[in-house]
Amino acid sequence: MNAERMGTIMKANLCKSLQQKWPIFIVIISLSLWSTSNLNAQSSGSGQELYQFYCAQCHGEKGDGKGVNATEDLPTQPKDFTSPKNLPVFSDKQIINTIAHGGPREQLSFIMPSWGNILSEEEIELLRAHLRGICQCKFDPEAAAKAKAEKEKQGQ
Repeated sequence: MNAERMGTIMKANLCKSLQQKWPIFIVIISLSLWSTSNLNAQSSGSGQELYQFYCAQCHGEKGDGKGVNATEDLPTQPKDFTSPKNLPVFSDKQIINTIAHGGPREQLSFIMPSWGNILSEEEIELLRAHLRGICQCKFDPEAAAKAKAEKEKQGQ
C-alpha cells in the first residue's frame, strides 16, 4: 500500500471516529455549562434563586407544586408550599432534613432528591427560610400531631 493511499484511509478513519464521538463532545460541553450555572446559582446566596434552580422544576416557580416535572406519571405529586395545610406540619428541622437528605428521610416521596452533598448548610437554611416565606407559616405542633394521626389511621 502506498503512502498516499494510507494517508487517505487514515483521514477517513479519523473523520469517522470524530463523527462517532460528536455526541460525547456535546455531553461534555453541556455538563461544563451546567456546572458553571450550578456554581452561579449556589454563589448567589439568595434563597429564592436557590429555590428556582433546585426546587422549581417539581414544586413550581411559585411553590404551588406545579413544576414542569410534576406530571401525572409521578407516584407522588410535589408538595404545594402555598397551601396553608402542607408546611405547618413540618418543623424547621424536618424541612432541613428533607432538603439535605431527600424525601425518604422524613417518610416523604422517594423521588425527592437529597441536596446535602451539593448545598452548604447556609444554603439549605436559605431554602428553608424561603419555603417558610412561600407558605407564610410557622411550624404548628397541633397540625403536625393531627396529620400524623391521620396518616397512621390511613396506614391501618
